[in-house]
Amino acid sequence: VSQSRYKQLQSLALDLNIPIITASQLNRTTYEQTSQRPSLANIADSSIVSMCADVIHMLWRPDQSVKNLVGKNVGLWKNVAVVLTEKTRQGKHQEPMYYHLESMYSNFIPCPPDLVEQLQSEEQQSLLHGGFK
Repeated sequence: VSQSRYKQLQSLALDLNIPIITASQLNRTTYEQTSQRPSLANIADSSIVSMCADVIHMLWRPDQSVKNLVGKNVGLWKNVAVVLTEKTRQGKHQEPMYYHLESMYSNFIPCPPDLVEQLQSEEQQSLLHGGFK
């Protein structure tokens, strides 16, 4: 999608006072990173997306995306989704939000604070040891 298309959509959204949500594909360089946690640089056409977007959220499912975890005992990370806020127009930094999938209801609920602390600790340990094992 070209920059002019994004600008047209943005103008339409402002005129109608409605939000526009778009999805973007990640490029494959994420798989080469140590943590395999997506970042703004991993978005295909990231310069256009980051220039036009007011907010950029990225959804990360470590138990699905980290090749070292797939098919193995994923422990705490099973059915966890992390919402990463990579950009806000206001410049406010937001901490990652952790959610757990209730597969019976196909619903994500916020993880309890003690589980979030454990997940953050495990992720930090994995980065110190060269990635998830």
